[in-house]
Amino acid sequence: MKTYSLIINLTLKKHLKSQYSLPSFLVLSEFAFLVGLLRKTTKEAISPLKITMTSPVNDEQVINFFGCKIESGKSKTITFAKKDLQVNFISYN
Repeated sequence: MKTYSLIINLTLKKHLKSQYSLPSFLVLSEFAFLVGLLRKTTKEAISPLKITMTSPVNDEQVINFFGCKIESGKSKTITFAKKDLQVNFISYN
């Protein structure tokens, strides 16, 4: 994970010894789970600044859910504004 003053990137990478990489549909599902979890636990309309996939999806429903287009790139990355990740959860257990 790279941290900058204003944004935080989370990149999923294949382990060097592994011959397999995660399928794009699974990575996108995990990104959707993360965004949904952030929205539900903060009661805020948190959206990523950018999503990069090795095989981007241009489905309108997916773009509407995330609130940003999915770009083509060499890695599978989701980028959030640092301020969005500093919002407190509404409760804790």
